[in-house]
Amino acid sequence: MPQKDRPIWRKTMYGFEPASESAQDFFHSVNDGELIYLDGHKEKNLKLVRKWWVLVGLLAKHNIRGWNKDQLHDDILISLGKAEPFIRADGQVQYRLRGISSMSKDEFNQFYEDTLTYAANTLMPPGTDRPDIERELMTFY
Repeated sequence: MPQKDRPIWRKTMYGFEPASESAQDFFHSVNDGELIYLDGHKEKNLKLVRKWWVLVGLLAKHNIRGWNKDQLHDDILISLGKAEPFIRADGQVQYRLRGISSMSKDEFNQFYEDTLTYAANTLMPPGTDRPDIERELMTFY
């Protein structure tokens, strides 16, 4: 089903209610007491997600470790406490990474600020400071 035709639901204190025409149509096609499956995904704040990946892309071009965007993404989340470690069956430590889109706007903004500082101090070539990174980011906006 195309994304725009996907039924959208709103959570209320009584349960889920239709919030789009396709959800309304589906709702009326279901009998009272009938069990259904809903594939639930919260709406993402795409503006924040894009902002994040612009920063990670910039860091991938210039970082001293030679890491790609995915490696940097994982490293930053782990280093800044946005990942939960767990022990696999084979004894290896692995991390459950926190999704950028699951952060509130305020939490994301603080995380983004912390990332700029972390990048300047740890990931970028010596002599690169936070204002250098911010200036370069301005070329993307």
